Amino acid sequence: MRLFSSLPFVELLVLATTLPLVGCGDPSLPAATGAYAEIVLAHEGPSVSILRDTLEASVHYLGQTEPRFRVQAAGFEQLDSLSNHKNLILAVILGDGKLAQRAKRILRPEHRQRVLESGAGWFHYADVFARGQRVVVLAARSSAALDSLQRSASAQVRETLEQSTIERITHEIQSLSQRGAMRSRGADGFDIAVPPAWRFAQAQPRWGNAVELVRDAPTRIVTVFWIEGVDSVQATSPQFLRGLQRDAMWRLHGDRLVESECGFVSPAGGEAQLHGVWQNERDVGGGPFMTRFVHDPRRGRLYGVQALLFAPGRPKHPFMRELRAMLDTFRIIEEAA
Repeated sequence: MRLFSSLPFVELLVLATTLPLVGCGDPSLPAATGAYAEIVLAHEGPSVSILRDTLEASVHYLGQTEPRFRVQAAGFEQLDSLSNHKNLILAVILGDGKLAQRAKRILRPEHRQRVLESGAGWFHYADVFARGQRVVVLAARSSAALDSLQRSASAQVRETLEQSTIERITHEIQSLSQRGAMRSRGADGFDIAVPPAWRFAQAQPRWGNAVELVRDAPTRIVTVFWIEGVDSVQATSPQFLRGLQRDAMWRLHGDRLVESECGFVSPAGGEAQLHGVWQNERDVGGGPFMTRFVHDPRRGRLYGVQALLFAPGRPKHPFMRELRAMLDTFRIIEEAA
């Protein structure tokens, strides 16, 4: 088993415009050194409340709500002093305003032309020289067109940034793991990126075929467990997978699956996913979890890649993003190292 990954990072294309930023390194953009959950929304002209409300739409964990992103609105004057973010959105009317002039320097010529011809448009750029920043520009020729663009595109902008955030975290995890990955000997047929901040929790877990990894403050646990002799029908059966999840949680951690809070995501590309809530009555603890099931038909083996979070009193969504990104690095390999 190899506990590292060397897969290349692939940019997500959105509207065919997730492209390197034309003005990378240009002082017109502040450096992004903050958290992936932070967005600076710079605008001039009409209200951007529709866009802001959509970006801050609530996600639910353990009966509590929290914003998907934390948004800080800013005008041109405040923009240069802000750096505690990883996502920048400019919402402008293309004219003579200072922020509009900055947006024009960011937009590619063909994108500016598209706005002039169609009246409005939004574009997504990767500013790779600003520590993984993503820049979104919503541009229009009039206030009415910008308002209409907000209404039609806000949800897609949010989902684009959500997916982009997962990909950037995944890339960061892979990069860190290549420089300082922990490794384990064996022939278990998979690899997963393990950054240096993580440690092995159990050398011989109670589930015979399993590797468990932990990171503290708050507690995050990633476990890869697997069983043999599984066919493709079982590998996509909600009943079978729920039973396997229930058994694995109890045997590995002494945790209980909260059945009423467990959801099943249909397989896509041969993978199924369970998500919900775990609870440990002995330690009076609990939290969200997600488990991805990956079938290896050549070996007749089913892997469960499980992530648990225990973060009482803290926002859950940023940590669940990190855990999802770590699960995204899991790969079946043809031959063990």
